[in-house]
Amino acid sequence: MMEIQPPNKYTWQFDGNFLGLGKNESGLKLSLTEDREFKYWNVKGHGMDFTEGYWENMADTLIPTSKAIIQNDSVIFTLSNADWIYFKEVKFLLKKNKLIGLTDEKLKFKKELQ
Repeated sequence: MMEIQPPNKYTWQFDGNFLGLGKNESGLKLSLTEDREFKYWNVKGHGMDFTEGYWENMADTLIPTSKAIIQNDSVIFTLSNADWIYFKEVKFLLKKNKLIGLTDEKLKFKKELQ
């Protein structure tokens, strides 16, 4: 398990669900819990990409890291038409209830209001 930094003044702002922002990101969902776990879905057609793991933040930057998949999980994902993806060295900037990707894909999310 990764060593997670202790909470700071920004940490509470990350808790909650974030939905893909924009036409190309309409199937995206990122769920962050206060116990520093996350789940990510990218629903596309009859399948989806999925990952889960732990997150931390450095000031206003979110850093999610996927957990390793085990053999039983692999079978479940194959049967459910889900592809496991890994978040490693992926970062998002939190700005006015939005997460903006800072790495390759430049994904954007908006916080779902409760």
